[in-house]
Amino acid sequence: YSGGGINFRTNQKKVNITAGAQLQSAELKGVNNFFHQNIKQSFTDVLPDAILQYNISPTKNLRFEYNASTTQPSIIQLQPVADVSDPLNITIGNPNLKRAYQHNIQVNLFAANPIARKNLFGFFNFTTSTDAIILSDTVKQNGAGISSYTNANGVYNIFGNLEYGFPLKKIKSRIEAGTSITVSKNASFVNAERNNTKAFSLGPNVDYHFGIDDKIDLDITVRLSVNHTTYSLQQFSDNNYLQQNYGVDMTNYLPWKISIHNEFNYILNTGRTDGFNTKVPLWNASLAKSILK
Repeated sequence: YSGGGINFRTNQKKVNITAGAQLQSAELKGVNNFFHQNIKQSFTDVLPDAILQYNISPTKNLRFEYNASTTQPSIIQLQPVADVSDPLNITIGNPNLKRAYQHNIQVNLFAANPIARKNLFGFFNFTTSTDAIILSDTVKQNGAGISSYTNANGVYNIFGNLEYGFPLKKIKSRIEAGTSITVSKNASFVNAERNNTKAFSLGPNVDYHFGIDDKIDLDITVRLSVNHTTYSLQQFSDNNYLQQNYGVDMTNYLPWKISIHNEFNYILNTGRTDGFNTKVPLWNASLAKSILK
């Protein structure tokens, strides 16, 4: 690998901007001694990047980031020699693989009110790949499979998260509420046909905290995860399931610097195949004594 780059930065009263680019050169070489074959791949890419931060106030800001990166195929992925250690699952490389080029966009929102003890956090991330390196499988009539690698477009991942926290002063408590969302699309090839995998996940959560100094700390949490996955070729594998997690975390502070900690979680899975719709209670308890000042 070799390369270099340049960035320009300007700081204004409300806006900070950084922008530039990197020039990257990568070369991979391999020698197949059995077939007397040389494998060589060279890549030269321009990788732009930029950051823009808008300072709404000393405790509030909005930040945008963009950057590009690459993933080069490994020698194993390029080497056209079959790995036959498992005759039912043979793997062979593809010497014509291209490098994958990724674009990544991030947006961050931060807002806090220290006096009122309120906060708002927002995060968004989008990543997409050109010539993503994916699997290509061939399944024979006897059930044996041959796996290789190829390039494909249309692969992406989106993630977002939003959290808001505020106090309940009269009862010495605090609530944090929010949700996260994930949307992704991946691909593979099965017997030369493209199989698109689309996944969607939604995860709301609520946390309640109650505390009295040197007496008790209590956290009660509720977290849900709704998941939906579809396959364009293997539609029988489509699934929808819900995971619920209810938790209580409590620490009691006793005289003589002794503390008792209890953590209880109850996890429920529904909508999965038989044997995976489990209900799992987990309880952990500990006793501690502090000996230092």
